[in-house]
Amino acid sequence: MGRFFLSLCMLMGAIAFSDAMAHRLPVATFTVAHVDDGEGRDPKATQVTVRIHGEDALKVLREMGAPALSLDDAAIVRLVGYASTRMEWGAEAIMVPLGGEVDGNWVYLYWEGEGHVTLTGASLLSDISKDWQNQVTIISPGGERSSRAFHKGAKPPVHRHD
Repeated sequence: MGRFFLSLCMLMGAIAFSDAMAHRLPVATFTVAHVDDGEGRDPKATQVTVRIHGEDALKVLREMGAPALSLDDAAIVRLVGYASTRMEWGAEAIMVPLGGEVDGNWVYLYWEGEGHVTLTGASLLSDISKDWQNQVTIISPGGERSSRAFHKGAKPPVHRHD
C-alpha cells in the first residue's frame, strides 16, 4: 500500500510540474470583416481586429527597445505601428489604424479600409518566437466565414467554414 501511495504521489507531482512548465505559443488572432452597404452588395469597408496576449505584446515592445513596463496608450500606439509593418494587404489597399485597447490579458488593435481589402500575409510575433502563428478569420458581408493561418513564412490556402 505504501509503495502504491508513493507512486501515486510521484505521478501527481509529475503531472503538476508538467502543467506548470507548459508553454503557451505566441499567437495573434485576426478577424477581417467585410462590411456591406446594408443591401448585400460589394463590401463598403473592411474592418480588422487583431488580438495579442499581453505577455507577447510586452515582449514585442522590449524587442523594439521600448520600456515595456505597462500597456499604456503610448505602448498601444507603438504596437499598432509594429503590427502595421507586419501585415500585407492586397493591391493598393490603404488600411487606416484606429488604435487599440487592453481588456484583461489581451491587447486588441484595430484598422479599417475602404472596400474589399484582402490580407495576403501576416507575421506578427515572428520577432519574439520561432513558433509564432497568425490565425485569421475572414467574415464576408453575408456572414460566411473562412480562415487561414500564417506561420514561419507559410501561406496555406484559405479554409472555408460552411
